[in-house]
Amino acid sequence: MRPRKKTGALEPNRDEARPSPDGAFSPAPTGTTMSTIVCKETRQRIALLARASDLFERFGCLLPVAIAFLNGWPTEVKTYQEFVESGAWHVFLSGALYQLAAFALGRAVSFAEAGLDP
Repeated sequence: MRPRKKTGALEPNRDEARPSPDGAFSPAPTGTTMSTIVCKETRQRIALLARASDLFERFGCLLPVAIAFLNGWPTEVKTYQEFVESGAWHVFLSGALYQLAAFALGRAVSFAEAGLDP
């Protein structure tokens, strides 16, 4: 191996640790610290989704009924035949679908919470 020629330029000593240009700033969180931060944010988002799921479960089936009342239904008592022919059964069907959606959302939240436990 040939010895290097001195060029006059300053070369860093490879044996010493070089200071970083952003030495005044604290280093970015890495390793377990970052996963803790991400886990905390995920838990907060799941808690917010759980609250929304609870509200949807409590008041979700009332939405179709509220829309029906705002549209002026029902204004009178109808017989079963008139009930079926008028299409008012859609309100009850949509209420049942909203209830199923609330159940599915609650199950999704419970699975998400269970997935975060160590």
